[in-house]
Amino acid sequence: MLHIEVLKSRCASTGLWRAELAKRYVDDPRNAIARDLLLTLAARPESDVSYETKQRLSAFSGPAFAEAIRLATKDVAFRYTPHSLDDVARRVVKLMEPAPAPRIDDPRFAAVALAAGVRQ
Repeated sequence: MLHIEVLKSRCASTGLWRAELAKRYVDDPRNAIARDLLLTLAARPESDVSYETKQRLSAFSGPAFAEAIRLATKDVAFRYTPHSLDDVARRVVKLMEPAPAPRIDDPRFAAVALAAGVRQ
């Protein structure tokens, strides 16, 4: 599947970018950790990604999809630590899917609802 090959390619290129940053910022171990993890993930087989995740990924394309892949790989070892290529692919899906609208009965939004004149 092309989406997985694109993801693996981006893992590899981001891993090489992190390798350069690891040389520049030797006091920050996260770049070396990210490099190793990304290069390992890039070498994983396509079968490392579940059928369900592949199906969900197949719905996406274009610049927004490319940006989601860039962000998902850039954040490895900094915002999250994936344990498989499927974890990275699911992160891409999460970035692509719209966030659910807040429920008006959610207590965190009660003040906003009150200010907007919405009765609960």
